[in-house]
Amino acid sequence: MSEKSTDTLSQKLSNCQQTLAVNKAERRGRNIVMCKVCLTVMESTHRHDFVQCSCENETFVDGGIDYQRIGGRDLSLVEVIESPICK
Repeated sequence: MSEKSTDTLSQKLSNCQQTLAVNKAERRGRNIVMCKVCLTVMESTHRHDFVQCSCENETFVDGGIDYQRIGGRDLSLVEVIESPICK
């Protein structure tokens, strides 16, 4: 690989990293859900923070502000309070 193409790849990588950093900084909100069965409010604060209630619905939230993954036995019993969607 030539020195010029290596410089170009390095520049592209740098631009991509800057874009990802800006996109993450622009995210607003928090990742919060409520179980309508036991009324437990749960917040996932970081990417690998899986939080689950202990009732029969087993409502959960995961992903912090990087993504939102929610679930439970009956999704109609899960209320999203706040979502980390880019605004």
